[in-house]
Amino acid sequence: MQALAEVSTCPESPEETAERCAMQWLEAGEAEAFQRHTSECSHCAEVLAEYAAFARLLRSALDEACRVSS
Repeated sequence: MQALAEVSTCPESPEETAERCAMQWLEAGEAEAFQRHTSECSHCAEVLAEYAAFARLLRSALDEACRVSS
């Protein structure tokens, strides 16, 4: 994967980068760079929003499953 710190264009795989960002799997600097990029790129912002919504639903479901099994 290309370094995101200097990316002014979309990363090679916006979907993969958005998924990794939403799931908090990117290094802090990479996540910050991608989030800055999304402020200028509506395509990547939209992809990130979709993955972020999925990540929130997943976390909520996992939290609920942990509460039920406790």
